[in-house]
Amino acid sequence: MRRPLDKAAPKMPERIKMLAPTPIVHDPPSLLGDVRQALSLRPALAGYPARLAEYLEAEERAVRECLEVLYLEGRLCL
Repeated sequence: MRRPLDKAAPKMPERIKMLAPTPIVHDPPSLLGDVRQALSLRPALAGYPARLAEYLEAEERAVRECLEVLYLEGRLCL
């Protein structure tokens, strides 16, 4: 025997409240960390972004952006 329904189905706002929150996943900025580590081992590479990109096997443009971030943070003097 079926149970009688006491109330109507939940409306959209009520359904949204029933959903579990979606976790926000961010890709860690690993290249920035790799650039920091490489420069701690070989500081002279800061003046040669193309060589640094080759050393890290990354795009030169992305390495230049990381160098700019480090310079703006004050952790790199060019």
